[in-house]
Amino acid sequence: FFEENNKNSSYRYCNSGPNNLNCQTIMPSLSKAQLISLVVAPMMTGSISFIASSIILTMVYRSSLKLSTIYRRLICGISVFDLLQSLAGLTSSLPMPDGYPVWGAIGNDVTC
Repeated sequence: FFEENNKNSSYRYCNSGPNNLNCQTIMPSLSKAQLISLVVAPMMTGSISFIASSIILTMVYRSSLKLSTIYRRLICGISVFDLLQSLAGLTSSLPMPDGYPVWGAIGNDVTC
């Protein structure tokens, strides 16, 4: 569960286990706009990177040379791993528990 401290705009995340209650302060003194920008920035850059890597892979695949040179193999490998990283950036806030003080959090404790 979360507690908002209005004095300094910080959030406390409390994880209650079987025998303990562990609370920690997260994201101190960030405004709501700053919290939203922390989520939107990776989504925007991730989507741009995903599109660009997809275009590079399509160009390599449609080319008559395909993967015939070391350069093309390297570019293809880098683009594949960039697609995976971009996908992680796009979905970075989705598994966070619903109610977490981050915009776009729709997960639960298990997905986090």
